[in-house]
Amino acid sequence: MISTGGAELVLHGHTHLNTVHWLRGQTGPVPVVGIASGSQGPGGSKPPAAYNLFSIDGSPGAWSLKGERFSLDPAGDDINPESVDIFKL
Repeated sequence: MISTGGAELVLHGHTHLNTVHWLRGQTGPVPVVGIASGSQGPGGSKPPAAYNLFSIDGSPGAWSLKGERFSLDPAGDDINPESVDIFKL
């Protein structure tokens, strides 16, 4: 569907895991980004709570996308940057 219908970014939370996978798109690779549950505490079987912050800039045909990930620290009382560029291969 992505390779024929088109997309530039796919977001999901189905697995509750911090993931980045790539699909073939119409004009290039399309990132598929998953994220941990926002309510998961530290010490569980899944990663602790996290969120992604996306910055989208530019114009049609010349846009840019940056993704940063932040997650709950091991003590569960602060948020720390986990990755400043989740799209680096």
